[in-house]
Amino acid sequence: MNVKKNIGKNSLKNLVFLGLSLVLLGVIIVSGLFFYYSTQIPDPSVIASRRVSESTKIYDNTGSTILYDVHGEEQRTIITWEQMPDSIKHAVLAAEDNDFYTHSGIDLKGIARAFYTDITTLQASAGGSTITQQLVKKALLVDDKTLSRKIKEAILSIELEQKFSKDEILWMYLNQIPF
Repeated sequence: MNVKKNIGKNSLKNLVFLGLSLVLLGVIIVSGLFFYYSTQIPDPSVIASRRVSESTKIYDNTGSTILYDVHGEEQRTIITWEQMPDSIKHAVLAAEDNDFYTHSGIDLKGIARAFYTDITTLQASAGGSTITQQLVKKALLVDDKTLSRKIKEAILSIELEQKFSKDEILWMYLNQIPF
């Protein structure tokens, strides 16, 4: 009977050791990838000073009435935070990122949910990106679906959240991302 108990204890110890080793290996690999890609990203502070194209507005001779709003692919007018209706802010938060004011740039639950959905449906269709990640992708990175871009996006999102307030990030998002 003692032999069976010892075998059971050893098996459990080995299983726990294996599990901890795999977790440690995963942390080392993820840390290494983050370090490697952090040397290949643009400075996140340029996002605030980058020039966003706006529509060309043609006014009447009084300068107060817009006669034409000429635009290419995107019709855009930059407005201040105070000019944005609260209903727009709340609607975008509800549709895009409910936890915007509580996460630090990335939403691990959202990423896990999207990963699970993609695996179970065998399609890469679910989104787990936060508003900050979407802003980084559109304003600072290329829009390709690669692991390296997602890692860079996560790094830049965390850095952006450290440099700017949540309201500033939401303001940039609302003024730069096409709807």
